[in-house]
This record gives sequence, structure tokens and C-alpha cells, in this order.
Amino acid sequence: MSDVGNLQDYREVSEVRSKHFNHVFLTRSCGDQIFLHRNDVVNDQNRWDFLIVGSPVWHGVVCDDNGKWRACNAELYSYEELYEFQHESEPEVAVEPVSEPERSLVKVIELPSGDHAGSMSLVGSVVRRVSPVPLALIT
Repeated sequence: MSDVGNLQDYREVSEVRSKHFNHVFLTRSCGDQIFLHRNDVVNDQNRWDFLIVGSPVWHGVVCDDNGKWRACNAELYSYEELYEFQHESEPEVAVEPVSEPERSLVKVIELPSGDHAGSMSLVGSVVRRVSPVPLALIT
């Protein structure tokens, strides 16, 4: 960890790497992992339940009795803030209306002509093209 002056005033934002019942492991901006216990959260207010992998956590750091660094005095973001963090990088999707194709093929089946008492005429199929008139031809 770099020299930060007064360690009691030091704060940083880390992301939840894994969540368990009463603790999480956070990934710091430098890539290190740090432990956070639920008892070290100052504004829990049922916000612990909103934490998911990738959620940001604002916290300080302290060295425990075993010489290991852990997160402390953590403040959790509200549900609304977490929702904004998760959706801020999503671009707005422009939905283009679906239009009819300019050209279409229509298959027309004509009824057989003649008497219907055994006439051997074949069913004719006619394919016609429907297309708009080009603007260049309209004067």
C-alpha cells in the first residue's frame, strides 16, 4: 500500500469479489483482495442484502492483530445508487421501427377454369412483383 499519511482518514472504493453470509472479499483498485466483515459496516440499514458481486463499497483499511489488512468503517450504497452504478455504462439502445420491405413477391393462385366436373386444366401460378415507382421517373 502506498503512503497515505493518516491511515485513520484513508478511504477507498473497492468492488465485491465474493459475498458470504456475514462477510465479503473485496477487490481493491490495485488488484489486492481485502476482507470486510458485516460488523465493520457503519450504515448497514439492511443494505447488506443489496450487495452483489461487482458492487462498490466505500471503506477504510486497518491492520488487524495478525498483521493482515482488512476493510473497516465501510459505507454501503443504497439500492438506488447501486442500480445507477450497474446501469451507467449501458448505452441507450435506439429502437428502429420495423418497416415493410420496398419490394415483395406475392404468389397468386388462380382457380382452374372450365367445368368442375373433371376438367383437366392445371392450376396456374403467377408471381408478380410489387415495387414502388422510382423517384427518378416521377417528373
